[in-house]
Amino acid sequence: MKTDWKRVQKVIYARDGGICMKCGKEVSKDNFHVDHIVPVSKGGDEWDLENLELSCPECNLKKGAKEDC
Repeated sequence: MKTDWKRVQKVIYARDGGICMKCGKEVSKDNFHVDHIVPVSKGGDEWDLENLELSCPECNLKKGAKEDC
């Protein structure tokens, strides 16, 4: 069964209140990322909502495939 990524993005945006979980900045509904807290490449679960968080593009692109400190 395939998961609908667009639906997951909406759920994460709503759950995190439109706030970047890294820097605390308000994030636009038109320009945000959903980030894997533990990257899939490091063993993180791809679809577990507990491994996903809202991120502004700047923070997510800076993080890359590193885990949060």
